[in-house]
Formats: sequence, C-alpha cells, structure tokens
Amino acid sequence: MFFTLFDKKRRLFFHVQLKKQLSIYFGILLCITLIGCHSDKKDNKQSSSTSNISNQQKQLDTSTGPLRNQSISVPQLQQQLQNQITQFVYFYQAKCSHCETAASILNPLTREMNIEMKNLNLQTESKSVWEEFHIIGTPTLVYFQKGKEIDRIEGAHKKSDYQQWFQKYTPTK
Repeated sequence: MFFTLFDKKRRLFFHVQLKKQLSIYFGILLCITLIGCHSDKKDNKQSSSTSNISNQQKQLDTSTGPLRNQSISVPQLQQQLQNQITQFVYFYQAKCSHCETAASILNPLTREMNIEMKNLNLQTESKSVWEEFHIIGTPTLVYFQKGKEIDRIEGAHKKSDYQQWFQKYTPTK
C-alpha cells in the first residue's frame, strides 16, 4: 500500500512537471510564430506600399489595365477646368471593388466609342478635393463642358447605362 501511494504521488508529480514543460515549449513556439508573422507583415507592407503606387499608375496608363485612359492630377484638372476644356473625368479609388467593376466596363467601352477619359485617383487625396468636386462616393464619372460640370453618373452600372450616358455628350458617327 505504501508503494502504491508513493507511486501515485510520483506519477502525479511527473505528470504536473510534464504539463509545465509542455506549456513552456508551446508558449515559446507561439511567441516565435507571432514574431515571425508580425515581421513578415511589416516587410510586406513596406515593399507593397512602395510598389503599390507605381503599379496602380502603370495599371491605369496601359491599355491592358482596368483603364486605358490618361491619368490626371488635381492641379492639372483644375487648370483644364479654368481653361474651359470639355472632358470626361473618372473619379475612382484604387482599392474600390465597385471602381474595378466600372473600370472593366469603361475601358473597352471608351476604346469602342473612341472617347478620351481622364482618370483621377482619389485614394490619396484630401477630403477638400472630394468636396471641391462634390464626390460622395466612387466610382463617379463626370462630364465637364467648357470647364463646367454638366452631368455625372455615380456608382458601378451596366455597359448599356454607360453607353447611353456617353452618347448624350458625344457626336454620333
């Protein structure tokens, strides 16, 4: 009886010790994993933030990207409006899913209809730019005639909706 009681206490002691050791090992493993994940995210953020802007610009300026039309900056647009230029301007945000949907429709449509459209990325612009052009949300397509806003279409739409909208302001061939 004495040996069995002693044996049970010894087994219980080793069992508790084993649990402590396993807890310590798992704790260390968890810390290493979290540190590795955090540093990986940090590296990805740094590399993606530097290349993100140039990639977005390239994507918008090429015919294979979501928009083939020319990008425009806020100062350029302000100058063109002062010079009373007639133009279509597409206000978008690079990380907007509705903008991506609209862009996938607008790119082939503007090519098909031979329409030049300027693209202004609002992702990095201040709130004052949004207010200046009365942008409530993206995507927003605005038609300026002689520097004045004539009409706009907000949100992602079907191809036929965009086509009808463009036809109101472009000469038929």
